[in-house]
Amino acid sequence: MYQPPRNSDPSSGGPAERWIVIGFAAFLTFAFAMEIADGDDPAKLAIPLMVLFWIPLLVLHEAGHAMAARALGWRVERIVLGFGAPWRKLRVAGIDVELRRLPLEGFVETVPNDGIARPLPHAAIYFAGPGIELGLAVALLLAFGPERMLALGDEPSLLVWQSLALAAALGGVLNLIPHSTFEGEHEVPNDGLGILLALQGPRRIGR
Repeated sequence: MYQPPRNSDPSSGGPAERWIVIGFAAFLTFAFAMEIADGDDPAKLAIPLMVLFWIPLLVLHEAGHAMAARALGWRVERIVLGFGAPWRKLRVAGIDVELRRLPLEGFVETVPNDGIARPLPHAAIYFAGPGIELGLAVALLLAFGPERMLALGDEPSLLVWQSLALAAALGGVLNLIPHSTFEGEHEVPNDGLGILLALQGPRRIGR
C-alpha cells in the first residue's frame, strides 16, 4: 500500500525505475522459458506458474489493504493496479478502481475519516496486503497438508497449488522487508517500512 502525497501520483513517475522493473521481468520470463525448454521435468513449470500468479496476487494484495481500511472506518478513495497510462476505470463495491497498462505494482489511497492516522489502525492497513497473501499460503498448506505441499513431485494439479502457495508466501514476506523507493522528490515506503513508520505515532492525513 502507498499513501501518496496529495496532488501526486506514484504510478506515473520514475520512468527509469519502471524500465528497470520491466527489463528485469522480461529477463526472468526469458530465462524461465529457456529452462522449461531444456528438459521435460514438470517441476520446472513452478516458476512460470508463479509469474502467472503475479497479477491475481497483486489484486488480492491491494484488496487486502482496501478491505482492512474499510473495516477500520477509513475511506478508500481509489485502488490503482499497474502503472503507466490508464487503461480502464471501474467502480467496484463503491470504490474507484483504475487499471493501467503495466500490471506490475499497485497502491490503495486511503484516508481516515477524522484525518488522523493512528498507529495501530494505520499499521494494520499496511500489514493487510502482505497478510492476506501469507494467509492464503497458510490456508493452502493446511488444505493439502504439509507433507504434500512441501514434497517434490510430478503431479500437475498439485504443482499449480504449490506454485500459488509459494508465490503468495514470497510476495508476503518480501513486502514485509522494510525498504523504500523514490518517486521524484517523494520517498515511498513499502508495506514493511510503512508499518514501522505508522507505529511511530499518529499523523494527519487529509486534503
